[in-house]
Amino acid sequence: MDLHTVASGYSPKRAFNLTHAEVPASAVLCGKLIAVVWLFTGQLVYPRAEPVSFAGGTLGWVHGQLFLQLALLAQLLAILTILCSAFFRVGCALLALIILSLSALDQALFSNNRAFCAAVLLMLALDPRGSLARAQVSLVYACAATDKLLTAAWRSGQFVRTFNAELCRVGELWSPGWSPGGGLPLACALARAMADNASLAMLASALVIATELTIALGYATRARFTAALAPVFHALLLTLTGSTFGVFFYAGAACSVLVLDLERQAAPFDRAMPYVVIAAALAGPWLRPWFGLVFSALVLGLALHLRRAPRARAQVTG
Repeated sequence: MDLHTVASGYSPKRAFNLTHAEVPASAVLCGKLIAVVWLFTGQLVYPRAEPVSFAGGTLGWVHGQLFLQLALLAQLLAILTILCSAFFRVGCALLALIILSLSALDQALFSNNRAFCAAVLLMLALDPRGSLARAQVSLVYACAATDKLLTAAWRSGQFVRTFNAELCRVGELWSPGWSPGGGLPLACALARAMADNASLAMLASALVIATELTIALGYATRARFTAALAPVFHALLLTLTGSTFGVFFYAGAACSVLVLDLERQAAPFDRAMPYVVIAAALAGPWLRPWFGLVFSALVLGLALHLRRAPRARAQVTG
């Protein structure tokens, strides 16, 4: 493959194009959404002021200007390749490896949500059908639910009760639109209710665990309800906590499209444009906890619309 062939594989027109010779549209859209939110939420910025210790030594070059510029350029190239080229799987692999490499060089950059993004991108690169990516996401939710089931504080509802009380006292956790100490009405309402009724905390705990298990099962079986349940679950967490938990809110919503057959959806939701616009709108510094409620309503309305659209087409055809 010569340089001209590589260059001709890039085009701005591909940004909203989900057609790929090997990869289904749902997997292409998932990768594009993760790339978009990685860019818009500033995840590719590598702020490091001091040398990094690695394997007992100090890597002074890791925080040098040249390294920072190369890390930024490499991520931009990977995002460009995912969004605007015919080499979608190469771009996914490149961005995943960059995320993992930076996390290995600097433990301060490691987080579960960044590792989740890297794992999903890597699965998209390895398996053109998207099956490995769905399995990876299913495993994450299943493990999260299992961990809660094995934790006494979760089973008893103590964690949920204490967590809501602290949220009410402290206010918003970090998000792109973080306002320090911003009020969290939902958390405060739940904290007051749980203080008076201990069984409510246990019920809330059971609901969270059941939801995560249901989402895990939905990804494993490619059940369409997962496309609505997963984003709504993360949107309600945003409303409750005021936090996107790094990029997990965005990645969790992006992965939900993996269960859809986008080619069969009604226009314009068979294309990337509406999904990318929504992702970009939620990734800015204007994000507030109440956006979660708006996003939940939008997702549920969209799910209802897409459920009715095939029936309408079938009646017209008949």
